[in-house]
Amino acid sequence: MGLKKFLMIAVVAFIPGDAFAHKNHHHSEPPQAPTPQSQEALLGRINELYKFNVKQIFQKKCFDCHSQNTQYPWYYKIPGAKQLIDGDIEEAKEHLDFSNDFPFGGHGAPSEDLE
Repeated sequence: MGLKKFLMIAVVAFIPGDAFAHKNHHHSEPPQAPTPQSQEALLGRINELYKFNVKQIFQKKCFDCHSQNTQYPWYYKIPGAKQLIDGDIEEAKEHLDFSNDFPFGGHGAPSEDLE
């Protein structure tokens, strides 16, 4: 299952069933912003689903550059290669860092990561 599909399922799982077809919703009422507690609970549930369904894939394919758990290649100790690899990893973690699960570190907001 791809990350985008997984995250879409995770978000949809938190939409109450009566949200569809406008049940119990009056158009004259302004939309309510999620409370910090409900948003924190949603992010926590997404993190649980991420750890169960997606994290193993990211560990195999992404963690070398996007986490603190880098498995360096054999040529890392060759002069010049170390500096190039370290620079690439530093830049990768600035964009997206999987070290501490979801919400991921980096310069994006959790909603941007889900998109």
